[in-house]
Amino acid sequence: MNIYAVFGKQGMSHCQCYGSSSSASPQEALVHCLILSQPKFQLERNLTVYPILISAGIKDVVVPVKDAINRWLKIRKQVASPLQRLSSPSLSALERRVSTVSPSAAWASTFVWAVSQQQSLYQTAHKLNTDTLSLSEWLIPLLAEGNVSFATVKPPVRPLVACIDDSNAVQRKVKLTLEAAGYNVIGITEPARVLTTFVRQRPALILMDITMPEINGYDLCKMLKQSALLKDVPVVMLTGREGLTDRLRARAVGASDYMTKPFDPQQLLTLLGKYVAATTTA
Repeated sequence: MNIYAVFGKQGMSHCQCYGSSSSASPQEALVHCLILSQPKFQLERNLTVYPILISAGIKDVVVPVKDAINRWLKIRKQVASPLQRLSSPSLSALERRVSTVSPSAAWASTFVWAVSQQQSLYQTAHKLNTDTLSLSEWLIPLLAEGNVSFATVKPPVRPLVACIDDSNAVQRKVKLTLEAAGYNVIGITEPARVLTTFVRQRPALILMDITMPEINGYDLCKMLKQSALLKDVPVVMLTGREGLTDRLRARAVGASDYMTKPFDPQQLLTLLGKYVAATTTA
């Protein structure tokens, strides 16, 4: 989920949410941005991103979630993030304890199962048909007693996808689409930088335009396929050319696949999934 604030002469006046998330709604994402003690901001001029899921005045967005913000702030020390995964030193002891404070036996059983699988708070709340805030508040006594804790999980390794395209608009769309789906993205607008960049960061897959300054995509693809470091990296031509001749030529220089622009985000994800698996977080 990407949240952008629009600043005018009187300060922040507008908020927009882009992208998708299987875990949180745009409203939830905004709440957790607003309760961060040390948020990170990135200012960009003339940013055009899409699709827009929410576009509203900042006051209209914040006022309805003010109560949720205050409730989260009260438990922030105990529950740092809804993405944390649940754990327990003793599932049998947890089962006995939860049976005394749960709304129903089915609820207790589902919760204990979620803990046994180290599910995140988002996943657990979804299975219990409740919201993450209510679940987190309910957890506070169990955390204090030591019946429940949060597991230490190594961050997943996100596959790196390189996008070689001189269009900033295409770079932004690719980045928004892929990062929301569990990929890391490195954007390259100058083909001359490709080899030196890939020596430092070897991608799992390369998206490449055909029509670029300095060198065309066919020649660049052929060059990469002659590199011992990059010859096995799949190359997908992402271009506005739709002709059969272009597709055949792309295959001839070693491209693994071909997609025309403008592209549908879901179709791009499906295509990439054929060659490299994304890492998703709960």
